[in-house]
Amino acid sequence: MSFFRFYHLISAICSLVLILIISACSPSISSAEEELEQLKDYNEELLALVLKDGKWGFINPYGEYVIPAQYDRALPFSDGLACVGLKKAGGYTFHFIDKTGKTVLSPGLSAASFFRESFAAARMGSRICIIDKAGEAFGDYLYANNFRDGRALVMDKNNRMAYIDTAGQTIISLAANLKFNEARDFSEGRAAVMSKRPLREGLDYTINAWGYIDRDGEEKVSPAYDIAYPFSNGYGRVLKDLKFGFVDREGQMLGALEYRDAEDFSDGMAVVKKGDKYGYIDTNGNLVIDYQFFRVKSFGDGLAPVMKKHKNRYAWGFINKKGDWITEAIYTEAFPFKNGFSMFYHRDNGITVGFLDTNGDTAVAPIFEKAENFMHPDSSNEFKVYLTPLY
Repeated sequence: MSFFRFYHLISAICSLVLILIISACSPSISSAEEELEQLKDYNEELLALVLKDGKWGFINPYGEYVIPAQYDRALPFSDGLACVGLKKAGGYTFHFIDKTGKTVLSPGLSAASFFRESFAAARMGSRICIIDKAGEAFGDYLYANNFRDGRALVMDKNNRMAYIDTAGQTIISLAANLKFNEARDFSEGRAAVMSKRPLREGLDYTINAWGYIDRDGEEKVSPAYDIAYPFSNGYGRVLKDLKFGFVDREGQMLGALEYRDAEDFSDGMAVVKKGDKYGYIDTNGNLVIDYQFFRVKSFGDGLAPVMKKHKNRYAWGFINKKGDWITEAIYTEAFPFKNGFSMFYHRDNGITVGFLDTNGDTAVAPIFEKAENFMHPDSSNEFKVYLTPLY
């Protein structure tokens, strides 16, 4: 038995013993036991995509391979399936596997993304289309994104942008002069879209301006910003005149456009920058962690990676939502927590990737060349792909 499996087993036994002790004075202990068992089952089903010796595979939270490292290309699981690729003469061939590693969908793909809301953008030969889990395809596009909030952003053969529904019907037609990077995917019922507006009233000269529409194409936030980003935790990040701020779904500002830099809200907190230092605000716009950090990343599972000087060099560690340090700043690179785990980089004769748990302990040793964080294979997971796998 590996050390990490033993560690997790002991933790589970201790938790169960504690529950049994409490049961003497608690009539609802059966529900607590059920919740513990469900949490344990959920965690054990998590999978991480890892690269070892040039091949991709999937491991569990104990660091054991569930699907051996055998693929030349791969994406993490989403909606129960993962896209994997094998090298062949002239390129790669792609198919989808389930969480046991069994091939369940192989419709002759030359490229594919990931399933979300039961559909995936894919390429069959020169045709970019949308496929379902039976391998049935619809559409013939120049570009296509995955579905979010029941809408997918596509560009047709006439260079016209539109949002389609899961039947392939056009729901929202966008302006003829828009490029593919001038509209964004839906998130929390809103999509950022660019339009043209006069520089000043009465002038013919126009400038680019971003606003937000709803799923029916109705304008909900007027196009008044230089850039607008997807909604997260109830707010969209916007930029105007080199200052960042946040708007709600109806366009009301959270505070003011006052930040030199900012990131989207995550886990109820947003990275913001004033001067040359970063801090964090909450969804009420309150500064919760003061401007003090040189570099930071977003919160997840109540923790955030931040950088500070450690032994004459800068390194990454983790703080909680009070700004207290939970780990030392000893990592070459660290990433936000999700599902109880964070990836970290270790430098020793090259850079390798491992995983931490929320106690700051090493859950999986840093032995991998590349990785994606642990995800539940049946969840609709979030990562950006433009029809070709990331690696």
